[in-house]
Amino acid sequence: MGAYQSIEPLGTASAALKAAGEPSRLRILKALELGELCSCHFEELLGVSQPTVSRHMAALRSAGLVAERRIERWTYYRLEPATPFADRLLASIQLWGEDDAEVEADRARVREYVEKPIAEFCRSRG
Repeated sequence: MGAYQSIEPLGTASAALKAAGEPSRLRILKALELGELCSCHFEELLGVSQPTVSRHMAALRSAGLVAERRIERWTYYRLEPATPFADRLLASIQLWGEDDAEVEADRARVREYVEKPIAEFCRSRG
């Protein structure tokens, strides 16, 4: 084997791969390539409840792939790798999906979502 040394423990890398490898979470990561999004955007995009989105985002945060910020009652998420491995993983994911119909459909929907003010978008869902 070569002289490559692991920068991070196996468990850290494994957690990031596991978090990113779940299909809904992979869709979330691809959508976040377009920029910061609110949790209600993911509820609509994935067709799931707020608690489900929260669980997905908790896994992605725990894996060091995303960060969150709260403004009033809205929670926004953005790609923010916390480790060198997470940075490389997100860079690899970014290279994939340009020809994937589901990824492109998700991106088109997200572009429509962000055209509305967040309060209007989230309220219109209820």
